[in-house]
Amino acid sequence: MECFWADVFMDRRDFLKTAVLAAGALNFKGANALAASARKKVTVNTLKKPVAIAMWDFSWLLRHHQGGEFENWDMVLDGLAHRGYNAVRIDAFPQLIAGDENGKIEERFYCPKENWNPAMWGNDVTCYIEPRKGLLEFMSKCRERGIYVGLSTWFRGEDSHRESRLKGEDGFIRVWDETLSFLKDNGQMDNVIYVDLLNEFPMWHGFDWLHGEIEKRKSQASDGEEVKKDHLLNNKIGKYNAAQVEFYRNFMSSTLKYFKGKWSDEAFMYCFTNTDDVPWEAMDISMLDCLDVHYWFVQDGGLSGSTGYWGDIHAMPNDMNFAKCYNAMKAYWKEHKTELISWMDGKIKHVADTASEYKIAAGNTEGWGAVCWLDN
Repeated sequence: MECFWADVFMDRRDFLKTAVLAAGALNFKGANALAASARKKVTVNTLKKPVAIAMWDFSWLLRHHQGGEFENWDMVLDGLAHRGYNAVRIDAFPQLIAGDENGKIEERFYCPKENWNPAMWGNDVTCYIEPRKGLLEFMSKCRERGIYVGLSTWFRGEDSHRESRLKGEDGFIRVWDETLSFLKDNGQMDNVIYVDLLNEFPMWHGFDWLHGEIEKRKSQASDGEEVKKDHLLNNKIGKYNAAQVEFYRNFMSSTLKYFKGKWSDEAFMYCFTNTDDVPWEAMDISMLDCLDVHYWFVQDGGLSGSTGYWGDIHAMPNDMNFAKCYNAMKAYWKEHKTELISWMDGKIKHVADTASEYKIAAGNTEGWGAVCWLDN
């Protein structure tokens, strides 16, 4: 089994040290340019070694503005390589790269910041973005530094432009198809090691049609099947019933069949987040080219449930109880560290063993301790 999950094979510190040395000290662009230009097309399943991958979501573009954290792509990519990373996962904005249903291409989009709540990710101020130009420029800078790219999407929920492009399964396929063709036509697919068709399927994204179809099946529980149960991460979701699971399983398999048939040189997947209520194990794993399941320490009920995490931090009401909650979590971690690490090791092993069974790559592009923490 080839794997892009570094910790499966070696200690993280050793991995990062090796990656930094291989990158050639601080001259990342110069050191890697020749190797990158001569590099053959690879995917996660043909990589010779694991990669250390960072998750930059959609912020790489939405904070590419004056004063933004990603204002200078050269600087942040050099910093990424210096810290030992040689791959990055980003939102490719396929709903903006593709034309609308009439084929009209737009180059520039307005992205308002409609409130002044702290922005955990995405645009922290109102800005304009140029997705097509930006994606090509960013991808070329990654290639110059020998940094692989994993493409994904969140279909940003507040993006008003996506509705004219994302209409049902056909619209979903079309926007991704046009995006991959756009990148290929501009010579930017050689550095792509996988395409993640939808973030944390089927929950955390702005593809309203998919959410609506799953909601329609909410009342279709069979006799004796439990319909309502609080979801670990979002009480509005509840436990998915068999009809809902069957729908999103079939959607995933159908779309993967299309893309794997047309783009046979690429690796395709849907990434997942850990939850028993919306089980990733219910999917047809044989359709995936790699398995990316996101596990967080706060998914352990003891660490989160007994410390007030869900109400005081995750819901982000304010920061008034942060100190109290932080102290409670720190105390719980100190007392239960061994069992918490054992719990996480078991989750990681389950994913790795499942991937090995299907002879595909395994990895984790999001592994939070406590998400939604406002560092102050």
